[in-house]
Amino acid sequence: MHSPGCELDLVDAKSRKKYLYRDAVFRDKFRREHERFVDVLREQGIEVLLLDDILKDDEKTRSLMRQCPNLVYTRDIVSVTRAGSIVMRMKSKVRAKEPEIAELALNKLGVPMLMDVSRPGVMEGGDLVYMSDEVLVIGVDLIEIDGSELIRGGGGPRCMTAPILRD
Repeated sequence: MHSPGCELDLVDAKSRKKYLYRDAVFRDKFRREHERFVDVLREQGIEVLLLDDILKDDEKTRSLMRQCPNLVYTRDIVSVTRAGSIVMRMKSKVRAKEPEIAELALNKLGVPMLMDVSRPGVMEGGDLVYMSDEVLVIGVDLIEIDGSELIRGGGGPRCMTAPILRD
């Protein structure tokens, strides 16, 4: 996870659309709500790992993190399974560096990469639905990615793709 910080100051009434926000951000309230969410997870016995802690010695990456106001939404950029990580490739250019940040942290933790998405494909966390421990459904926008590309990383026979029909 990533605790939101000064990068949220980039989002104001003029820049909100650029950064994919509906409105300007109230940083202090956002941080308090996120901290409470982390506390609730920990109270439930869930180990919460924060990007700031994992990458504390990598000033170059931490500087990049301060330019990514959407980094708090880590579910969009990576999914971690028992077999390894699935590193996404974001559709929006403003979020392009976020998966790289997550990948650096995962490498530092020794988490193997199960699969990644290469150009021209894009995939975000909302495209994944874990149906069970053995079945992952991946929504595929046929215009942007060939479903066979997704299983290139070893998703195996239980990795299914589901076309998304657009009007």
